[in-house]
Amino acid sequence: MIRVIIVDDEPLALVSMKKHLNEFDNIEVIRTFTTAKDVLKEGPTLDFQVAFLDVEMPGMSGLEVAQLLKTWDKNICIFL
Repeated sequence: MIRVIIVDDEPLALVSMKKHLNEFDNIEVIRTFTTAKDVLKEGPTLDFQVAFLDVEMPGMSGLEVAQLLKTWDKNICIFL
């Protein structure tokens, strides 16, 4: 099972992405986030292999979040 997080400041985009990913039997969306701040708070305690990130978010861009995630685990696969 591939464990995934999704980060997007647009709630409808989160719902849509989660719906599409849930169509795959081998993917489990374990958490969605609407702010980078929430990822920073909860992310280190989560066990996931893939992160789908919105590039443009208030406060911290998806590129900045991606860099941070790679410091937690260099094997995390990032999709922007």
